[in-house]
Amino acid sequence: MTGWRDLQLSERRRQWGYNCPSCDIDLCIVNEYDHGIVRGLIEFKRETAKDDYERSMNCAAMLNLAARAVLPFFVIRYARDFSWYEVRPLNDMAKTFVPQNTRMCERDFVELLYAIHGQQMPEGLQFWPDV
Repeated sequence: MTGWRDLQLSERRRQWGYNCPSCDIDLCIVNEYDHGIVRGLIEFKRETAKDDYERSMNCAAMLNLAARAVLPFFVIRYARDFSWYEVRPLNDMAKTFVPQNTRMCERDFVELLYAIHGQQMPEGLQFWPDV
């Protein structure tokens, strides 16, 4: 609402193409969807955020929701300058995309998002540091 927390991430996502939509559930949890069908849940955390979220009730609730909805659930820590994304798969469905915690460049991360959506990443997108 105030725009200070993750406005940059929201603006950055808009550059990743029309077929990679998401919507906020709260300030930083998004559902990845394609043609109105939810494809996954992601909790985004800026690199400066506390690293204890996996023990939080918020994370437990999201894991429960992902299990009930049969969706992959990830926690993504990202660099303030978008130079890297640390992908943490938190359930078995997420591990089918990324088997373990993995740090990715922006291009690889966006390619992962498109895979979660069941889509191919389009040509011509620009990524850090070229943007």
